[in-house]
Amino acid sequence: MTLIEKCKIVPRIWKGGLELISRYPRALFPFIFVGIADAVILTVIYLIPREPFSKLLAPVVRAFWGEQFLHYPMNLTLIPKLFQYSHIVMIGFVGVIMTGIAVGMIDQAVKGLNPGIFSALTYALRRFTPLLIVWFTMFGIVSGSFRLTQLVLGRLYAAGYLEALPLSREAVGEFFFWANILFSIVVEVAFLYVIPAIIIERRGLLSAFRRGLALSRKYFLATFLLIFVPSILYMAVIFLKMNITLLSNTFFPEAILWVLGLGIAISVVIDFAVTTAGTLLFLLDKQGSWVLEGGKPARSRVLESEPQPALNAA
Repeated sequence: MTLIEKCKIVPRIWKGGLELISRYPRALFPFIFVGIADAVILTVIYLIPREPFSKLLAPVVRAFWGEQFLHYPMNLTLIPKLFQYSHIVMIGFVGVIMTGIAVGMIDQAVKGLNPGIFSALTYALRRFTPLLIVWFTMFGIVSGSFRLTQLVLGRLYAAGYLEALPLSREAVGEFFFWANILFSIVVEVAFLYVIPAIIIERRGLLSAFRRGLALSRKYFLATFLLIFVPSILYMAVIFLKMNITLLSNTFFPEAILWVLGLGIAISVVIDFAVTTAGTLLFLLDKQGSWVLEGGKPARSRVLESEPQPALNAA
């Protein structure tokens, strides 16, 4: 298959994902669950200054950031940072399980079975350790890239090497920030098929890494498009977060909550789009469905079959 033919499959994968989810709406459960978990976390953080949450969490805020961040409106300015930390922890434990469940349910649906939440959950829990290692590897690479960039730029400016640049220090920082965002997408491209290899093919960790990286090389541009296009939505949220203080000062302090809430909703859409598309492409490659019919990639026959009850379906 040529590079152009591989890229042509992208809109067909998206269409297949929408068709799949319209027939099996319960496959949305993992993504909605993560969104609800994020919403609950955001609500709890907002309510930290109030009973009963203040008894447990207010001392933590007071110890690390000071008493002023327990009072309006300063408490709102701390919410993005607290939410970021909490979200990372939640994704590391709950999010990776939900991703495993989503991949398993999509696999069942593509086979023409009614996706079973509990059967997918059972196997995802059994494979929690390799799933966590995959997530931690991605997180470590991306966060390490951001930290290394900050460290290198700071030292270069301190040594005076970048003072001659026609751009301001803020502009240089923003350029490398967005460069790191693009790099994070490339990292996601590299690891997108590792979890399907763990869940669908039941491979060991090292074998799954090899399988996933091989598929990423094989379909790099198509995979990049599958991730980059929906991620454009979240880039708008990132821009709003970068200017969140200005927004809260211009409009009202609670604008911070609206931006974070919008980010949660968009993240649900992106997670669905990327996970579903990646799993479908993985399955199409696995099943040898790249047969060209009339110059167009063949559709997966399982999406046109009648659903059958899955074993242990929820």
